[in-house]
Amino acid sequence: GTLSYWYTRQPPKTLKPRSNVQIQLCSIECCLIHPINDPNCGANVQFCQDLSRWAELTDKVSIWNYNTNFHNYLLPCPNLRVIEPNVRFFVANHARAIFMQAAGNGVSAELSELRNYMITSLIWDPNRSGQQLMDEFLSLHYGKAAAPIRRYIDLIHDAAEASGAHRHCFAEHPEQYGIDQSLAPQVLDLFAQALALAKTDEIKQRVEKASIAAYRLAIHPVWDAKNPADVDSALLKKMRPLVRRFLELGTRFEVDRVAENTEFEDVSLRLGRLIDDARGQDTD
Repeated sequence: GTLSYWYTRQPPKTLKPRSNVQIQLCSIECCLIHPINDPNCGANVQFCQDLSRWAELTDKVSIWNYNTNFHNYLLPCPNLRVIEPNVRFFVANHARAIFMQAAGNGVSAELSELRNYMITSLIWDPNRSGQQLMDEFLSLHYGKAAAPIRRYIDLIHDAAEASGAHRHCFAEHPEQYGIDQSLAPQVLDLFAQALALAKTDEIKQRVEKASIAAYRLAIHPVWDAKNPADVDSALLKKMRPLVRRFLELGTRFEVDRVAENTEFEDVSLRLGRLIDDARGQDTD
């Protein structure tokens, strides 16, 4: 096989693969917010055109698709609604195989259990409903706490779709996925509601693990801060308990990476300095 990736994604004009060569077509430039076959998403339209042209050259095309934000594993990633239509599109276009890559080298990426459940279920049976699979998993995994988490998912995805944003699987900031920072309090509240509904310690731990994404969104204003002195004291006071909770949860649930090439330990050391800084600390 050979990768059709980045600069080699477009099929050749004068060459044709031999019959024993499989083309691994990669969708790394495609938008995560919209289905691959969305005619109003320019990056996705180009991919579909390339897939069509490859299909004219060979019947041995497999797909390498991307389902996480490699620059920020823990931020909300609004791609859950496109997994079903993407898998169905690949199947309809006679893909020999489908590899759906998510956060393969990280533990506790945002809603990774749900994302993996949907991916594996839809690859096994593309005729299943993504929305039904989502509700099925949430009910089984979170019990009575499922409803607020489902509202969180809808909030994030509705915001991304309404924003008009188009973004691939590398986003430095939530706004690049159409997720405004002003949503953070509402997201935190939804997870607080879910935690209050958790009936067992096991369910409580699952909700707390999922809430890491909420705290990651909430602390984004200071995420890149290297020196506490550069952070406004009022913002520092507001962020300190959120940063503390984020680090506590990340440590407890053994989060090893915050991005494909960034370890949690490195970020923990840097953000820990914000907690230790004396400015803005309550003195009573």
